[in-house]
Amino acid sequence: MQRRMGCISVKFPIAWQRMNMKKGPNMRLVAPILGLALLAACQSETPDPAPDMFASCGAEDLQSLTGQPLAQFQGHPDADATRVIAPGMAVTMDHRPDRLNVEHDEDLVITRIYCG
Repeated sequence: MQRRMGCISVKFPIAWQRMNMKKGPNMRLVAPILGLALLAACQSETPDPAPDMFASCGAEDLQSLTGQPLAQFQGHPDADATRVIAPGMAVTMDHRPDRLNVEHDEDLVITRIYCG
């Protein structure tokens, strides 16, 4: 079997000629189907529900302070154990359900209260 590639003529070995003549499943179809079957077997179960962002540290009771000046929160009994987060402030990303977080804007107005 001889094929012309550009200006070069290439002669393929006999084994390659026989492979082209064999009848059987088309590997272009079998490989993707096999891959999808393997991926489906690896699919994880349903994800755990997200933790409640308000219940574990008492943030639910303080939602009425959202939109109020930060000074109103400063007198709260949990103010010492609270992380007050200013705009653009770097904070750790570790999640502590018992920690109360209070975010405020540039005008010192509380924008968000949550656990974490």
